[in-house]
Amino acid sequence: MRRFLFLLSLLALFSISFCVGCQPEQNAQQAAKPEPVIPEVTVAEPEVVVAAPAEKTGCAKVKECKSDVTAAADKAEPAKECKVDVNTCTKKDQKPEQCSLQCPATPVEPKAAPSVEEQAKPVEVTKESPAEQPVDKVVVTINGKDISQSVVDELVAPQIQQIAAQNSQVPPAFFEQYKKQLEQKAIENIVIEELLSGQIKELNLVVSDEDVDQQLEEMLAEQNLSRTDFEALIAAQGATVEQVKENLKKSLPFQNLLEMQFDGKVDVTIDDANDYYVKNASQFQVPEQVRASHILITPDLSDPNTDPNQAQAQALEKAMELLAEVKKPDADFAQLAKENSKCPSAASGGDLNFFARGQMVPEFDEAAFALDPNQISDVVETKFGYHIIKVTDKNEASTKTFDEVSEDIVAMLENQKKQQIAKDYFESLKAQATIVYPQKPEQPTDVPAETQQQ
Repeated sequence: MRRFLFLLSLLALFSISFCVGCQPEQNAQQAAKPEPVIPEVTVAEPEVVVAAPAEKTGCAKVKECKSDVTAAADKAEPAKECKVDVNTCTKKDQKPEQCSLQCPATPVEPKAAPSVEEQAKPVEVTKESPAEQPVDKVVVTINGKDISQSVVDELVAPQIQQIAAQNSQVPPAFFEQYKKQLEQKAIENIVIEELLSGQIKELNLVVSDEDVDQQLEEMLAEQNLSRTDFEALIAAQGATVEQVKENLKKSLPFQNLLEMQFDGKVDVTIDDANDYYVKNASQFQVPEQVRASHILITPDLSDPNTDPNQAQAQALEKAMELLAEVKKPDADFAQLAKENSKCPSAASGGDLNFFARGQMVPEFDEAAFALDPNQISDVVETKFGYHIIKVTDKNEASTKTFDEVSEDIVAMLENQKKQQIAKDYFESLKAQATIVYPQKPEQPTDVPAETQQQ
């Protein structure tokens, strides 16, 4: 459970992105994982902020203006009746004071000053009706508290921006469906967080600064991080230790509340773990893997006038020259990759780490698995260009032993129980609450998993 808090604090601040770039693409079917995925229950405190709509001005309804009669009566010259040049008021959102006044050449007969009786009458102030403002509609009301669309928009905006940047060719209809799915999940999370906040307040669950410091130290010890390394990690992400502490102070009451529900209900024995291992042995199989480095040479098409066939031939010629270089007894493959490869892996000497069959494009995959450690391939052509591949290590297919994975299985089974307990608790809170959806949310169609990568 300590791991939960560590992830909750850090992942709230950091966003980790993995870039493959020009490496041979990995297929959707990934290598079987030797260890089970351990799900976590994450609950973050909501920050409900209803943004006020921006004020707008316009002059579409301003047809004419008159000089102040009372002020004009005190002047030597009679007041004139002036009309707004409506032609200058046609631009959207133009302010009334920007509209030009046109006064007739012949003075208009001034109006008589108001009588004492008229001056004694209360002045009726008329206000120009403001331009129609966009409505920040209420999406859900929880025990009398309204949650507006702007709160939901703020929560989903980072994910929407990320998916838009990663998938620029996504059809608009598909994108809108994905957005609806995110919004529905956000509304559900807001409901749960609001109900949990009410319970925290009712039970007076308070966390002190000392509690936060102690929790942080325990987490650093569990992750084998020194204080200096931790601060450097935080700073590298543009955050501060104080921000992490603040996140912990907000999240700890939620965690403490859930721990109260888990108490005595999540015991998992070693026999339970062994039973799972026997029934799910395939999850612990490790497929054959190789570790390889490569040098990628691509045709130079930076000049639009370049003949593609000629560029292709030149790239192949360069790859053949490099192949001769890397096969020399004293050749430094990693250095040659750094100097010549057009793949981002060049920075690490062309190293692609371990991968299983089917993770690379077929031509690359076949060549790599045909090599023994320290062997170098001939030039291999793929859609990315020309590759020179060197296998540096190989692991045969195997199965993890129960002793190797028993702790992970116990942790996974415990977390499965916790998730179910938490889900049941959330449902019980919702059943006791008054939750009103002004417009019942649509049930969005499932979005393909590859689109939901965060």
